[in-house]
Amino acid sequence: MIGNNQRLEFLGDSICNFLSAEFLFKHFPLHHEGHLTLLRCTMVGAPTQALVAQQLGMEQYVISRQTLSHDKMGWKQKILADLMEAFIAALFIGKNL
Repeated sequence: MIGNNQRLEFLGDSICNFLSAEFLFKHFPLHHEGHLTLLRCTMVGAPTQALVAQQLGMEQYVISRQTLSHDKMGWKQKILADLMEAFIAALFIGKNL
């Protein structure tokens, strides 16, 4: 497998979108598609994913911590969100082996 997390991020992003869409579809039957889309984007957007990654203490697993300490143009948020997506994909893959 390729030595980066981009494929895992792709899978993790898809899993997050699917699960949040399913949750919203079931729990908000009267909401229209546009509103459900806004809710889903809020649930699985980079700011939320980065916050969850921080709360789980995942910053310590970032290889280049220098990037996190010098957060220019929101890179810290993107890196943590990508890490969260890759982690979710890894959990999914591990559970389905």
